[in-house]
Amino acid sequence: MLTIKTLSRLSVFVIGAAATACSSSSSPSLTAPSVSTPAPASSLSATSGATIHGTVAGGTSTPARSTARAAGMTVSVNGTNVTSSVGADGSFTLSGVPTGPVELRFSTSGSEARGSVGTVADQEQVTITVVINGATAQVTVQKSEAEGTIAGLTTGCPAVTFTVGAARVFTDTTTTFVGGTCSQLANGGRAEVTGTKQSDGSIKAVTVKVEDAPATTPPTTPAPTARELSGIVSGLGTSACPVATFTVGTTKVTTDASTTFTGGTCLQLKNTMTVEIRGVIQPDGSVKASLVNLEDAAEQAATEVDGAVSGLAGVAGCPVTAFTVGTTKVTTSAATTFTGGTCSQLANTVKVEVTGTKQTDGSIKASRVNLEDVGDKEAEVEVEMDGKISGLSNLAACPITTFTIGTTKVTTSGATEFKDGTCPQLANNQTVQVKGVKQTDGSLKAARVDFEKN
Repeated sequence: MLTIKTLSRLSVFVIGAAATACSSSSSPSLTAPSVSTPAPASSLSATSGATIHGTVAGGTSTPARSTARAAGMTVSVNGTNVTSSVGADGSFTLSGVPTGPVELRFSTSGSEARGSVGTVADQEQVTITVVINGATAQVTVQKSEAEGTIAGLTTGCPAVTFTVGAARVFTDTTTTFVGGTCSQLANGGRAEVTGTKQSDGSIKAVTVKVEDAPATTPPTTPAPTARELSGIVSGLGTSACPVATFTVGTTKVTTDASTTFTGGTCLQLKNTMTVEIRGVIQPDGSVKASLVNLEDAAEQAATEVDGAVSGLAGVAGCPVTAFTVGTTKVTTSAATTFTGGTCSQLANTVKVEVTGTKQTDGSIKASRVNLEDVGDKEAEVEVEMDGKISGLSNLAACPITTFTIGTTKVTTSGATEFKDGTCPQLANNQTVQVKGVKQTDGSLKAARVDFEKN
């Protein structure tokens, strides 16, 4: 059921009196009849029409006499049979007041005064104060309240208009919203309005209680979309591993420090290499890789050629040099391991076995050069060992790191090949098989590290 309540500052002078009062030079004496004081009305009217709650208060000049006048007075809605007695405390209640303009008539024995309350709506609750001094009655509408279903809502928060039942309501920047916000008002929803009644019968809302505002749900961030793809690497330029950008098929792929590489390292990424990618689709359609599996890195790293050296560029710059084996150009660097001899023992016609990575121009970047026939010079000893890693250090500097297997110190470098794992995946207690060259200090310079299941 719709309930209406109202807050307004509307002052109306009730002018008019009985003919006898007009001819008299003093206010008529009012005698209080024996009447019961009406009980205060509920804020929710059970009948149709409006309810007016009023109090006859003292006058500004003779308050005692004006208060006394309330006793024995009756108040009625002009043109209707709605009437009430004024109690000894000056209070009265008029229920079932018809909607529309309302004029009240205050009557005592031998005198009468009338005053306008303004327009009232169905179920509206209006509170007024009446002051009568002589033949003048002043009616002040103190507040108006309305409760019910919202209809006719306009947009433009915080300044909106709507109806609650038959009461027209408008809000502005001074209106306080309780239990919800202005934007949560909706046709069909319920609200309780307290405000000031205007001369046109509308209510300027001081407070609007949104009674059924929907619960606010925090915005949700859509879950990232996973993507898997595989294919040939292309478009790989100069990279600052682990940060790299390349294309697989037509999809751009990016890597960063959070990307895990398996089957090889970021440094082993090459154009024409087959890779498998797992990652998350980005707003531009690219994939940010969480995992890059180099499917043929081992094969590329294990490219081999053997034969006699020719076209040697010289050994003065060792370990950096270049030569040809058959028709294949070979280059060496500080990362190249020499076995069976040293870089300075290279010479044309010396037979060598080269292991390395094939470059885009068809040459081989040597990770190892084995000199097979350097005369009586003592060859370096190639060693193979396996066991659990201990004393691991410098992991952050991968691929250059140091660890121990048993009592043998092992060092890795950019030339070291990792199989079934990557350098960053090395860990103490990890079982590995190491192949490399024994150094003069008894340590092992690893050419290859194979990860084994613990």
